[in-house]
Amino acid sequence: IAMQQLLRGVLKRKEFRLHQPLKSHPSAPMNDRFAVSINLGSTTHEWTLLMNALRPEVPPDVIFPDGYEDMINYEVLEGIKNWDPKKSSSLVDLLVEVREILRQSEFQRSFEFSEDKVRFELESVKALSPESEIRILNDDLRTIECFIPIFSGPQPHKLKAAEDFSDSKGEVACRLCLILDQELANVSTRLDYPSTTKEELHAFCPAWEPGKTHAFDFVPLVQGLVQRKLLIQRARAILLVQLCEKLNPLSVDSAYHEKASFLCQIDNNFDAIAHLTLSNNFPDEPPTIIMQSVVQLIDRRPIIDVVIEYQWDPLWSIPVMVNHLIKVIRTELLEFKNKVLQQAQNAYVPVGTAES
Repeated sequence: IAMQQLLRGVLKRKEFRLHQPLKSHPSAPMNDRFAVSINLGSTTHEWTLLMNALRPEVPPDVIFPDGYEDMINYEVLEGIKNWDPKKSSSLVDLLVEVREILRQSEFQRSFEFSEDKVRFELESVKALSPESEIRILNDDLRTIECFIPIFSGPQPHKLKAAEDFSDSKGEVACRLCLILDQELANVSTRLDYPSTTKEELHAFCPAWEPGKTHAFDFVPLVQGLVQRKLLIQRARAILLVQLCEKLNPLSVDSAYHEKASFLCQIDNNFDAIAHLTLSNNFPDEPPTIIMQSVVQLIDRRPIIDVVIEYQWDPLWSIPVMVNHLIKVIRTELLEFKNKVLQQAQNAYVPVGTAES
């Protein structure tokens, strides 16, 4: 049971992979020998983990490939010295420790390998994002690869400017990848999103301008762009959910959170549909509202009216936005009713009446 708990903790972690399971001894009750893989940047480190299913209290042995002995000293690993099979996180703690040692070693090698101007950028990256993964990408081309986690930021209780997104880190939304040449003349930039992230949530990644761009400005800029993209999408989703709770929804765009239609009624004798569209510039741009008649038709077509220019403040909280939109819709509904009834009356020609 202790072995199962130790292994179960590792299987829940995305950064580790246990594979090639084997038994260390024919009498072992379960597999206790594994290949361990971890990802750092765009490379994978792999070694062999030897556990003892018959005696789980014995710390596992770790067999590293040649060259790793300069980075990792098995004897001083805290996870080995403090091994406790009764603690379900013992194996995870050991792997996390090994991964961190490798990450720090990769950074140190990259730093010693680089010219002063690149060292300055690496120090900036490390100061801004201590979790970053930095390594030598190509010895011959002398390029350095940096993977910087970009966090999702705060929840959209208020919509703020990008530079204000500092009160909550949230979860890792994507990784900013920088590939630095030693002259910083041809720096590559991109954002790597998980495959599960919808493309419409991907933020634009700016280019690195030689001689002008520096990491201490660039990383916060990208952080703000990513967070604002996510914040706006989440804000649109919350706005539509709250509108649906207070109005009568006919259809809602649950994939992109851009559109919704609501059935509106006055005095039980006039029905209309309010179509709401939220642009990619929301909340800077107010939602577009289009009113549509239901019963009254002209030439078999509904009467349409676009609501033009109503009060809006992009710094309102979402509940305030919701209440204001409901007020606008109800106010416009009264005017739309009069307009529809008047147009319908003008379009009606009694039988036997000559048209002038």
